[in-house]
Amino acid sequence: MSFFRWTAPIFKLAGRRWSEKDFQIIGSWLRPFFPAEGRMLDLAGGTGDLAVGLARTLGVEVVVLDATPQDVAACFRPPARERA
Repeated sequence: MSFFRWTAPIFKLAGRRWSEKDFQIIGSWLRPFFPAEGRMLDLAGGTGDLAVGLARTLGVEVVVLDATPQDVAACFRPPARERA
């Protein structure tokens, strides 16, 4: 899966396309399905940006699973532009 070694940072940057307003809108659709302090499982979650934003909006815990180790590792580091 060497392809994902160089694409994971790109996907992480693309994940920044989600705004707080997006999280609020999508969160309002999902809120009826999550109890207070519930849990969210994101399968094939990639870099986790959408799941983490929704979890913050909904006040739930999130678990991101992806078959690509590079994408999962990207969940735990900021995009390159924030590290510089």
